[in-house]
Order: sequence, then C-alpha cells, then structure tokens
Amino acid sequence: MMLAAELALAKVDVAVVERRPDHVLVGSRAGGFHSRTIEVLDQRGVADRFLAEGQVAQTAMFPLTVLDVSDFPARHPYGLGILQNQIERIMAAWIAELRVRIYYGCEVTGCPTRGSTELETPATRPTTAVRRGTADTTVLR
Repeated sequence: MMLAAELALAKVDVAVVERRPDHVLVGSRAGGFHSRTIEVLDQRGVADRFLAEGQVAQTAMFPLTVLDVSDFPARHPYGLGILQNQIERIMAAWIAELRVRIYYGCEVTGCPTRGSTELETPATRPTTAVRRGTADTTVLR
C-alpha cells in the first residue's frame, strides 16, 4: 500500500489487487514501525494517524538486547508498537483519499511480459479491461 501511495502522489494511476476478500486481517505479521519508517510517513503527512493509534517506545530490540534509541539524531527517536490490522486500515484509508483503487477478492497468477498489457488470471474469474490514459490495465473483479 505504501508503494501505491507513493505512485499516486507522483500522479501515477495505480490500483492494488488483493487476494483477500476484504481488508480484515486475521492475525498479524507486523508489530510496529522503526524510527525511520515513522519519519517517512511524517514526510508524507500521515505519521500522526499511526502515532494516534500506536504505542510509542523509546527502545528497539537487537536480537535479545534492548537498545535505547531516545538520543538518536532523528525527528522521531522512537519506535511505534502498532498491529498490522491497524496499519492496514490506516493505510487503506489514506490511499483511498489518494484515489487508489483496491480490488479485493482478486488474484494475479502471472505478470505481463515486455510489451504485453494483460495479466494472467485464474480461468474461473472474469476480467475487465480498464483503459486509463495511454496504458491498458486488466482489473479482476
């Protein structure tokens, strides 16, 4: 989603194709952000959204050693504890503001070769071709 946001900010027409049926995430694969990630989000004007829902921590772990990062020369000298489902919900709201389309319940099974504008999809799923500007994009529904 971050790449989609970056592309949208650069005025690129972008869509996210997601295999899951919706944004709801069972379990979590991420537990927070490091200082530099918070700084990048701050450069994009959205760090406060994440900070409001997470837990700031002045430490970081390096295998089993706790490191104090409070004196790092950074705008955000701390990490942020925030679960992946919260991260994805906030990111989805942000990219929706940037007019990025998310197609849930879709799967891409192959990538186009050079010069091709089609995505390979499972035969059971219909595809809809969407034309944007000079590029053709295949969107799964």
